Amino acid sequence: MSIVEFFFSLKEKPSAELSPSPYPKLTVGDELRLTCKVNKVTVAIKWEKNDDETIPRAQIDTRVDDTLSELFIEDVVEGDSGEYSCEARNTPGIVARSTVKINVNGKIKRRIIFNYFVHIDTCSASSLSLLLLSYDLKLKDRSCSD
Repeated sequence: MSIVEFFFSLKEKPSAELSPSPYPKLTVGDELRLTCKVNKVTVAIKWEKNDDETIPRAQIDTRVDDTLSELFIEDVVEGDSGEYSCEARNTPGIVARSTVKINVNGKIKRRIIFNYFVHIDTCSASSLSLLLLSYDLKLKDRSCSD
């Protein structure tokens, strides 16, 4: 960095922009993914939840050179609700902050998996049986002996 670039970076303010904002509704079991985009004068990025720097369930991936930082929580719970913020700090210590409110609905998303086996008897339309055995739909043809 040249001296001119250094002095310019001292005057330029950092920026932080969280996305998506507003965040879509979440249900217990969903995943939370926030992206913070900062400008090139940012030298440090900090995440907070409800003004606390500790976010125990979060995985944070920061790439300051690319001016991006991501926060990810898999299988959210109600306790993950709150105000999340991303702070960008430049060399003189000037801070820019972006926040987003996250609400996790306590109702567990129903994850229904149908496992079935279909047996079709071509001799009699009344002998269609549906058994919960296999995830794949399998048609089994049986020859009639009538």
